[in-house]
Amino acid sequence: MFVCKLCHLHYSSLRAYANHYRFHRNENNINFPCAFKSCLQSFSSYNNFARHVSSSHSGARHVLQSKHFGDAAVTLKCGVLLCQQECLGYANFVKHLKQHLAVGVAVSCPYKNCCKLFKVKSSFSSHLSRNHNKWSVSEIANNHVDSNCLENVDYDHPVDADVDVDMEVNEEVQMHRVDFKAKYFNSVALFYMMLQGKYLVPVSTISKIVQELGVTHELEHEFLMNNLRVAMLKNNVPQHQAEDIVNTVMHNDILNEAHNADNGLLRTDHMRQKFYRDNFAFVAPVPVVLGNNKHGQQVICHYVPIKDTIKSLFRNTCVLKQHEHPLSRDANVMADIMDGAIFKSSSFFANNPNALKIILFQDAFEIVNPLGSAKKKHKLLGVYFTLADFYPHNRSSVAQLVLLCKESDCKYFGDLKVFGPLVHDLKDLERDGVEIAPDKMPTV
Repeated sequence: MFVCKLCHLHYSSLRAYANHYRFHRNENNINFPCAFKSCLQSFSSYNNFARHVSSSHSGARHVLQSKHFGDAAVTLKCGVLLCQQECLGYANFVKHLKQHLAVGVAVSCPYKNCCKLFKVKSSFSSHLSRNHNKWSVSEIANNHVDSNCLENVDYDHPVDADVDVDMEVNEEVQMHRVDFKAKYFNSVALFYMMLQGKYLVPVSTISKIVQELGVTHELEHEFLMNNLRVAMLKNNVPQHQAEDIVNTVMHNDILNEAHNADNGLLRTDHMRQKFYRDNFAFVAPVPVVLGNNKHGQQVICHYVPIKDTIKSLFRNTCVLKQHEHPLSRDANVMADIMDGAIFKSSSFFANNPNALKIILFQDAFEIVNPLGSAKKKHKLLGVYFTLADFYPHNRSSVAQLVLLCKESDCKYFGDLKVFGPLVHDLKDLERDGVEIAPDKMPTV
């Protein structure tokens, strides 16, 4: 049985497991782990993951006769003192160890019965390539492997005979028919969101893509249905049954359901924005009117409500887990801001041990050529936050934008005007807290 680490759905075939990850291909910060417990590789893109499964495990039917095939990936723990970061998959684990080497921290080989110590990244890479190129969980030293993973690994137990690696039926549709459409719509919506947010494709261009995609699909669909109808009639299928089959296929056209001009869920920018709000952890920015500038023009900045953002963050179970299960601390070691004298002397955090610890920081950046004629003209000021409740290695990856304005506007209207909504919400959080889970209301 193969288990998706993201949505915990179970599949009895390798093909269904690999195909299922197509729904997650446009999500941010996602690793695609190989399903073999003895294969520790994970990939940052779906294409590389699919290529690996196809090329490295094409003979999986024979492999299954002697190796256990189960949950995807394994968690490996860094052995560097004061780090202890947990990495999902072998590739992330090695990448993390190389980061230590890049800043001059020595690391030891993570394999059993190999005690070599390395201070140079290239030497470490060469050693792994020459001596440990065929890795498996059983060869990694136990102090690096999550104990829960060790308990679940069974190297000698064969897979049940009814597990089929190459099952032809689309198991995703057969097993999860009700959820299939919802996952499809989410995947398409994430693609449009990625175009707009990551690749900065204009909304008008995305709308044109949606429009042309819908028209092209209608033409292709009409051609397909005509050929299907003709093929059934040639095979002596009664005309009324042929029409029923064609109508059933047309009725289940989910691409048309998403894009048709009459009631498609993603047909316009307005409908796409509504879909984002309803289905994703999306917090819309709020325009804040600052006043009129020296030219008499109305000026605004954008504020992302910090209270709503915190609620959205804690909808993720991993975030809640890190808040409820903080890392253990050594009183004789200063490893974090919470080990400092200022934090320890704070009466607020002493009296409110369940309080969230917000870290705010700001940065000004150019959005045009800093050496050109528009230098400083369009310079922006961004304010971000993260939580000290996150494990240290996760803080930078989950930093959230909370305020954005032109630096010149901030200087013209002053900090009180620009930062007013943020300060107001921070005071509200300190006084009333925020509900992040049933029966739990930490203050900030």
